[in-house]
Amino acid sequence: LSLALRRLLAVCAAREHPLVVFLDDLHWRDAARRLLLLDLLQNGAPEGLLLIGAYQPSDTSEARPIQAFRTKLESQGVAADSAVLGTLSPEAVVALLCDLLARAAQDTRSLGSVIERKTGNSPLLVRQFLEHIHARGLLRHERGAGWRWNREEIAPADIPDGAVALMTARVARLASEP
Repeated sequence: LSLALRRLLAVCAAREHPLVVFLDDLHWRDAARRLLLLDLLQNGAPEGLLLIGAYQPSDTSEARPIQAFRTKLESQGVAADSAVLGTLSPEAVVALLCDLLARAAQDTRSLGSVIERKTGNSPLLVRQFLEHIHARGLLRHERGAGWRWNREEIAPADIPDGAVALMTARVARLASEP
C-alpha cells in the first residue's frame, strides 16, 4: 500500500506541478494510517508534495498518539512546522460577517456579539452556527434586500452549544426531512 501511494503521489506531484494534500482530524486516525504517513514522509515523498495535517491539541488520550507521531517525525529528520490556531477575534468575526453577508460592520456587530456568546468565536463553531441559524430560517436572504436576521430572535433561540451538539442537531434535522 505504501509503495502504491508513493507511486500515485509521484504521478500527481512534481516540482513543475505541485500538489497540496490536507489531512484533517489527525487525532482521530488510527496507528496504521499514521505509520503509512510516516513511511511516505521517510521514504520518498515526491518533491512537489506538501502535506498539511490538522489536529486538535488537547490533554486527552486521543492527542497522545499525535504528539508521539510528531516526535518520531522530528527524530527522523522530517521537517514538521507547527501553527497553533486559536479563536477568532471579535473584529475578525465581524469582518467575516461583512464579507459573507455583504453588509457593513455596523450592521453585523450585533450578530457578531451573539455568535461570540454562543460559540466562543471558534472558527468551526462560527461556521456551524451560521449554517444552523440559516437552516432554521433565522438568517435568510431576501431578494432585493440581501441578508436579514433579527438579533432578538437569534439570541434566545434554542441553539445547541458546542460542535457535537450542533452536528447532532444537524443530523436530527436531516433525519426528519422526507
